[in-house]
Amino acid sequence: MTREQLVEKAKASNSLPSPAMQKAILTQAGATEVEVGEVVGAHRVTVNRWVMGHRRPTGERLRKYVALLAELQEIGAKRA
Repeated sequence: MTREQLVEKAKASNSLPSPAMQKAILTQAGATEVEVGEVVGAHRVTVNRWVMGHRRPTGERLRKYVALLAELQEIGAKRA
């Protein structure tokens, strides 16, 4: 693992919102767990475990999920 990859991994991990915030972001965006799973490459049940706080995404899925949540949150903020 390169230095840049390690820093990126740490940033993504620290950027993951709380489960309650994840749920709020997805609800406000009207995104289903199935749709999120398709985007990040995970099964709906896996996404549900993230949103419920039972598990945390890792690796590339973590980076994709954090980026998706940030985009959806930004869109939601513009609507409000």
